[in-house]
Amino acid sequence: MEMEERTEKSARAIEQSCKATNYADVEKFLYCGSYQIVVAVIYLFACFVFAFNLIFMTFMILEPPWQCEPYLNMTSSSSNLSNVSLDDRCALLQSGQCTNITWVNVTFYSVVSEWNLVCDKKNILYSILSIQMGALLVGTPLIGRLADRFGRKPILCLSMISQASFGIATGFANTWQVFAVCRFFVGLFGAGLTSVVGVYVVENVSKSYRLFIMAIGGMNIGMILSSCLAFGFQHWRPLTMTASSAGFVALLLILFTCESPRWLILHGRAEQARRSYRYILRINGKQAKQMNDDQWKLLVEQAQRYRSKRASFWDIFRETQLLIRTSILSFAMFVMKMISTLLMFSMDDMAGSIYLNAVVYGLVNWLGGLSCSFIDRAFRRVGRKHMIGTLLSVVIVCTLGITVTKWLDLKLHSLERALVFIGAATSSPLWISFSLVTMESFPTSLRSTVSGVTSMLVNIGGLVIPQLLLLALKWKPIPWIVVTVLTTICLLSFLAKIPETKASSENGKTGTIINWRSNGLCREKCFPVFHRGSIRMQKQDAHGESARNICIRLWAEEVATVSAMDLTMS
Repeated sequence: MEMEERTEKSARAIEQSCKATNYADVEKFLYCGSYQIVVAVIYLFACFVFAFNLIFMTFMILEPPWQCEPYLNMTSSSSNLSNVSLDDRCALLQSGQCTNITWVNVTFYSVVSEWNLVCDKKNILYSILSIQMGALLVGTPLIGRLADRFGRKPILCLSMISQASFGIATGFANTWQVFAVCRFFVGLFGAGLTSVVGVYVVENVSKSYRLFIMAIGGMNIGMILSSCLAFGFQHWRPLTMTASSAGFVALLLILFTCESPRWLILHGRAEQARRSYRYILRINGKQAKQMNDDQWKLLVEQAQRYRSKRASFWDIFRETQLLIRTSILSFAMFVMKMISTLLMFSMDDMAGSIYLNAVVYGLVNWLGGLSCSFIDRAFRRVGRKHMIGTLLSVVIVCTLGITVTKWLDLKLHSLERALVFIGAATSSPLWISFSLVTMESFPTSLRSTVSGVTSMLVNIGGLVIPQLLLLALKWKPIPWIVVTVLTTICLLSFLAKIPETKASSENGKTGTIINWRSNGLCREKCFPVFHRGSIRMQKQDAHGESARNICIRLWAEEVATVSAMDLTMS
């Protein structure tokens, strides 16, 4: 009995000691104040600029109605113009009989009307789309690697300046070739901008405020604002110059921020990190709550201990289960990119105002994400698999319905609009759910590696869609058939092979997998569970106190490393 009481006291003492010295969560000690508001505004501007460059491609390929003037003179009456087929007009244009194209009922002046990119020149548009998407594929790992090597702030400044500069230069392009070059660099630095600014928010804002900031300043809000801006200008040149100028406003704000303390600590710059830490507290008016020297030393030790335990890319291939999960989730993100991009570009073919369609598209995306987030929190029994399975089924119904309307050439414009918007409403929560499952399905040390793989597949999906849109010029249902088939495969493979991760003992909220193989007695006699900084010991059977004490001692040695690893990927 006395031994049991001593053991319980020992466990409580270890727990209290670990709570008292858990300083790995440096963002928590930055508090929330004026500095975090500045970071939130930077994130808002960055998301707006990137969202604009995505939806700008939708307006870029918009083809207004047009006629050939010579053919117009040959017709007996202007009433025949509505009966002239596109093939006839293209034949006249290619034969040289159409020397001047007349644009009618123009709602937005795009690059199509600027350089007459119609008929056989329409493939130039999809080549430009592929160039920008390819730049995203290259830019994501390149800029992300530079940010890891040289710091978040300098690379964030570089990305912001470069994207804003090339975005403005786009407005001065005098040929479509120059336009394509500018869009390549916009995509290259835009990919890095979104990846770096997201990490910058995580490393400067505490957990309790991150989701709120990202929800307020997310991509969907950026799309809504960009659509309103397009309605105001209705011409691609002033539109891209004005929207891209927002990057310089964000740049001015970045100059008043500092490098994230976490990055500085992980790269051995503890003194510089402490200066950044003190600067942030001074801006927030929390100087009286600074950590003392001993606390700061503990923080540095825990963070640098995490740095030595990072996993490599090849660790994914060492276990079959990890490889299967990575493959399925990467494929799912690839399909999601195809779905969302195809739905976005389908607005060009929809009836009604392109501006209103774009605003509604962004709005339903935003509301869809909020609704499913509410369901996830309010109804604990609704797991990730339930959510994803239901939403993917809705997407399949929508894409299948659009496939039928395209195949049979049905003029059901209202139905197509409804299906596109319903599909858009499901895409936002699907992105969130798949991202959560990706983070929750892997040990903490592998999460960043797996996220890098899935990001690469996302950008490949964006590169494939322009080629499918080009094939759609020959047969309209092609992209919808491909997306429907791939989404079905994604649904079946996900439900079959990916386990439920909500409330799992391996996710980011309840901890991570700890390697206890170094002590067979501990592995066989008890199961340690790390749950929000507390110790819960479960005996497998009655094996005595010695095994329990060993487990407690081993847990106390590794808990600092585990908490630091979790915090970096939360």
